[in-house]
Amino acid sequence: MSEIREFQIEVADEVLDDLKQRLSMTRWPNKETPKTGAKGYHWGT
Repeated sequence: MSEIREFQIEVADEVLDDLKQRLSMTRWPNKETPKTGAKGYHWGT
């Protein structure tokens, strides 16, 4: 198994601000509990 190593990245504040704005506008699907008891998002249903 690979060792976990610390790393750093630099991202411009403008890029992070844009990402935050786009994520805040995301329309997420409602949670559901199907009769089968399966969990997760069911594509195409």
